[in-house]
Amino acid sequence: MGRKTTMTTTAAAALTLMIAPFAGSPAVAASAPSPHCVSEAGGAPASPQLPGIPDTWTGQGVWNQTGSLQVDHPRLGPLEIRTYFQATSGPGSAPSTGDGAYAVYQDGRAVGFASSEGGQAVGFGPDQVQPVPEIDLPDGGNVDIHGNVYLVGDGLTVLTPTESGYDSRGTLPSSDGSAPFAQAQLVDADPESGEPRIRVQDGPGEFTDYRWVDGEFQAG
Repeated sequence: MGRKTTMTTTAAAALTLMIAPFAGSPAVAASAPSPHCVSEAGGAPASPQLPGIPDTWTGQGVWNQTGSLQVDHPRLGPLEIRTYFQATSGPGSAPSTGDGAYAVYQDGRAVGFASSEGGQAVGFGPDQVQPVPEIDLPDGGNVDIHGNVYLVGDGLTVLTPTESGYDSRGTLPSSDGSAPFAQAQLVDADPESGEPRIRVQDGPGEFTDYRWVDGEFQAG
């Protein structure tokens, strides 16, 4: 199914919130950050600032926050990623299933939000809620050497850094299990190079390894 993304644009000096269903759409503000940001002290380059968006998901009783990650974006510097889960299965269902979402914050300001729609995840966030997929990176964290961020829930969601934020590239939980890494079993890294690998189960005893090549995960 589609993905919902919150973005901002500037029109007639007014900030307008838009929600559009794009599969694998990025959780970023629509306006690109300025490449000429400078710090107040000595004119040294500072991290580009993304335009803020209204935080319409916090404290509304719909999305329950499940985690928070402090990350160092390759271009934008320190950011915070907060993860959320919304149960959509009926009362008394065990386990509860539903949609996952993530929001991006810069200096405490919301700058992006994206969610699945019609997902069947059993929880969603940085911590394992089921035996697989397993995140086994060298530092025990959720971020690889390229800045990719790994989340779990109905498979593996990969947030890839872009020029203006992060993009899940269609890996958020899906309603029919069609997300690229819905059957992921493991993400680990080469002990010497640190290069990440995602192992996906294709069938009983059959697996495909995906490796980071030219800015994306490719099979082989």
